[in-house]
Amino acid sequence: RDTGDPLLVATAADLAAELACGFRPGALLGYPDVEQPGTETDNPGLLRGAAGVAALLLSPTPVWSRLFLLA
Repeated sequence: RDTGDPLLVATAADLAAELACGFRPGALLGYPDVEQPGTETDNPGLLRGAAGVAALLLSPTPVWSRLFLLA
């Protein structure tokens, strides 16, 4: 929204909707890991699991992004 680019706004909305649709209430932390197509497992790990995803999404600072080499 900050850029005013309608393509970025639409893409961000699509990604947010996809993320919300992936939530599984029965999963350990809400988002299961898909090891193979059709095989979902609970993976609470920091690097590939739900804890790492949550840390990246909820962090107000880029610390986690730097840790995972995303920034």
